[in-house]
Amino acid sequence: MKSRTLTDFYSFYPYRKNPVLENNTIPLPYVKKSEESKHKYTLTFRQYVDIITDILSLIKEQIQDGREWKIGSGLGTLCLKKIKCRTFVDRVKSEKEKKLVKFIRNDYDNYMVVEHWERKKAPFSNKWLWRFHFMKDIKREIYLRADQDYTYLYKFLSK
Repeated sequence: MKSRTLTDFYSFYPYRKNPVLENNTIPLPYVKKSEESKHKYTLTFRQYVDIITDILSLIKEQIQDGREWKIGSGLGTLCLKKIKCRTFVDRVKSEKEKKLVKFIRNDYDNYMVVEHWERKKAPFSNKWLWRFHFMKDIKREIYLRADQDYTYLYKFLSK
């Protein structure tokens, strides 16, 4: 499955334009002259990325505070949920010893935080083909905050 990047999404944005550059430099991604727009919402790729980054950081903050974020057009909600695990698998030791090595984490009361996309009523077919995952740095931030404040994990919904 191919990942989509902001460059891919920018190609679908209807009000694109190239930035003004010196020395005949070609911008990436390049917008053809025939596709450039003079609309009041016209954005260069850099402006588009800045706006999307700001919106995503607001969503990230809301989700990290234990609240749900409702996606528009009835596409569901995003949230973090905590699940209680009895044991965890140590993948590094398992590969070395060629058998499954399990351990217990007492530092977070055996809770693990997982992302959840509630999409049962979404208006598209094959709902379970689509996935949503946080980047590793966001999960790392969550566990670092949990290290500082033990009660942080209790903000999230239970699965």
